[in-house]
Amino acid sequence: MWHSKRIFAILIVFICTSIFFITTAYSESTGEDDVVGPGLPPSEMMPKWYLHDSMDDDNANHLSMFPDISQYSDCGNYTRHTIMCVWYFDNKNSFIKSETNLSRYLVESGEVGVVKLNISDEISEIIESREDKNQWRPTLGPKQFNATRYVSKTTSGYFLVYARPFLEEREDYFIVYYGTKDGADIGDQKQELKKLIAKSYYFGNSEGGVEDLHMHSDTSKSPNMVPGFELLILIGSFCCAFIFRCHLLRFK
Repeated sequence: MWHSKRIFAILIVFICTSIFFITTAYSESTGEDDVVGPGLPPSEMMPKWYLHDSMDDDNANHLSMFPDISQYSDCGNYTRHTIMCVWYFDNKNSFIKSETNLSRYLVESGEVGVVKLNISDEISEIIESREDKNQWRPTLGPKQFNATRYVSKTTSGYFLVYARPFLEEREDYFIVYYGTKDGADIGDQKQELKKLIAKSYYFGNSEGGVEDLHMHSDTSKSPNMVPGFELLILIGSFCCAFIFRCHLLRFK
């Protein structure tokens, strides 16, 4: 009897500890409290931050090529054959969900891969040009990074994620697409797209990051699933089954 009570007490402690761990880890992973603070434009104005000033607004046509992943989005034409689309997210939870939906769509609708881009030369030219005009824009982020290369029948280009470009404590996330239109070949427009990336580049936080999309291999799983969650459930179920079996044997 005493042995069964001890096992039962251990099981209760394990379950309580597991619940505490899961609740704490999940609340941190959702990022529900990580919202934009004061000091910058409201969320609906944030997509303009990365759109180049000289771009022609042609919002509906270009955004319709992709899923509606954010209520804060905008796009425009850069040259005759190149475009730019921007999606903004003011918390990490919505960003991860939208990144998952977008990556799933890209895999289903075209060819997707990861490439290394180096815009060091383009950034240097842009900085010199701005200095001549007494203009300035922070470019503290990396100049070499991975990008998601997307090729389809309607458009081809590069997807970049700008994470926390303003301040380390702010949760700002941008997904930006630099691409072609009207069937233009991405190889022919690569240099123009690199120039566009350099012109729109904004980074005031050296701790932020520029990276490719995370192409989630199993989009059926919640992006906020706590690591080890399934293992904890399995162990808990095994312990419950063991205690139940011990009690059955005792009453036989």
